[in-house]
Amino acid sequence: MNQQEGLPVLVFTDGDPYGWYIYSVVKQGSMALAAHSDYLASPEARYIGMTLDDVETYELQNVTEKMKDGDIKRAKEMLDYPWFKNKEWQRQLKKALKEKIRIEQQALANKSLEFVAKEYLPRKIKEEDFLP
Repeated sequence: MNQQEGLPVLVFTDGDPYGWYIYSVVKQGSMALAAHSDYLASPEARYIGMTLDDVETYELQNVTEKMKDGDIKRAKEMLDYPWFKNKEWQRQLKKALKEKIRIEQQALANKSLEFVAKEYLPRKIKEEDFLP
């Protein structure tokens, strides 16, 4: 749809290493399927999902979760992935490791059930608040 119809690919996942990794698979392709990445990847994809900056921006401190050992291990690995060497991704990963917190999409329901569709996503799109 991106290549044929010119539609943008915006990925909305949890703000944790596994959600961010899912985004990288959409954008870069799977390491396990590297031979097919040219066909499966969407290199123009932009990350619109949860970030640790959202915790402060949307005052979600009371609905964060502690990172698990697997989250910490994955975040440390991701620091070395070439596609996460970008300044903003490095900052998010280091912030996650420092604060040892994660934020899930459902935390936005703390605001209201309509918050994601009527405020969060429209604002991110309008302000182009994406990670590369």
